Amino acid sequence: MTLKTSMLNKEEIEFRIKNTAKEKLGNLDELLPVYRENNDCIPYITIEGDYYVLQTKCLDIMYYLDRENYPEMTYEYHLYCKTKEIDELLYIIFKNIIITISNRTRDGRCSNDSEEFKNKRQLFLMSSLNNEWEKRLEIENKNEQI
Repeated sequence: MTLKTSMLNKEEIEFRIKNTAKEKLGNLDELLPVYRENNDCIPYITIEGDYYVLQTKCLDIMYYLDRENYPEMTYEYHLYCKTKEIDELLYIIFKNIIITISNRTRDGRCSNDSEEFKNKRQLFLMSSLNNEWEKRLEIENKNEQI
């Protein structure tokens, strides 16, 4: 018999994400998703029926490159995740944050570290959050190398 868990609301999701990030990774407010649609390519979370949705909305690059043929602003949506499972949503969010962190130096510049070193750093950071997520990320990283 499967128990149906109730969906978290946006405030509960925000609380879990902010507390986990601050407790395990430090102050990362600039990397956290927001909870309303925006046009700035900042990931945002919505709840659509029984689904948690993580996506971005960005200006179409062609608007910047060719205003003569693309005079009107158009937007592209990028879907990262649509799931009924809060754990899946949290995994995707923290995976993106950890990848961003591992590609930066302490002062915020792009890192010149090897991919192998970055992958090890990602796994170390993910292990501080959740051992199952660490194993999943390790498998995903290995599959990307093939």
